Amino acid sequence: MNKHNNTFCSNTKKDVRSDSSDNQDNQNCFQEINERSFFFKSPSRCDFCIDPPKSSCNEKCKEERCKNFLTCHRVLKSIIRITTKCTQLCSHCAFEASPIENKFMKIKDAQDINLFCLNNGIFVISIMGGEFFCHPLWSQIIQILSNKMKFVRLVSNGDWASNKKITEQLINIMYKHPNIKISLSFDKWHTNQFINTAISICEKKDLNFDIECKSEGVENTIVPVGRAKYKSHFFSGVAKYCSSHRYTILIDERGTISYCPFGLWRYDCIQNFLNGGFSKRFKFVGETFRDAEIYSCNNCIRLFNKLGEEFEKDLDSC
Repeated sequence: MNKHNNTFCSNTKKDVRSDSSDNQDNQNCFQEINERSFFFKSPSRCDFCIDPPKSSCNEKCKEERCKNFLTCHRVLKSIIRITTKCTQLCSHCAFEASPIENKFMKIKDAQDINLFCLNNGIFVISIMGGEFFCHPLWSQIIQILSNKMKFVRLVSNGDWASNKKITEQLINIMYKHPNIKISLSFDKWHTNQFINTAISICEKKDLNFDIECKSEGVENTIVPVGRAKYKSHFFSGVAKYCSSHRYTILIDERGTISYCPFGLWRYDCIQNFLNGGFSKRFKFVGETFRDAEIYSCNNCIRLFNKLGEEFEKDLDSC
């Protein structure tokens, strides 16, 4: 066995239920979610707009009918982390994921997160870890979270390509859910041991995928959070990552919502907004940070180190 395979997630062996069993479970989950989301109207973009007044959207906004819907910066999006377990130990990882981490999203939390998204106008999501297939129920979790989404980005280091069973499951899921696009990390931070195999499989099976090139994963783009806390570079000293991702939130395994896509400034729980109403909370927090005198990621992290514990003190019940 290749030495690298020894770091793979033993939890993947637990996902041995038949496809028919998974399909039946998913159908039951979807039925419950759809019944609970039937009566709620999604908010308009104006409800959660946090752009400065001078650049606010006009009345001609076509919402999801706009041809630029997926690229518009005013589309509310969510990064959803389903596990902190990973096949690799990357030095730049903001979540400090590793082969020995053991946080996993529960099925019920996945259902609630999908319901939260549906009832709060979030139809563009990114699913990540860790590495997604390290979750023992990854196939079911991904399909639940993808329910009724317009676009799903599945982030991966490509190590799934070394496992035939996982590869077959992934191919079947992507054929079944054309709204999923797999994004492969191919940069200096990852081992890239199976990335070429993963690319070859995606091309051969005509899967919807893209590649983060080595030129994109450069040190100047690293935000010094988590395991990268000592990697403070030019970008983090002069700019804020969130300034170009102000409509993106992070939801972790428990359903906790963070203002920062890297997990800082946790401020609420999705369980408080399953029936809608998140836009008001999002707008209040977003405008608060927009108007604060925070000029860079480094400045924001120093502030979090001073105030973060007090800011997040009420979230232990999530």
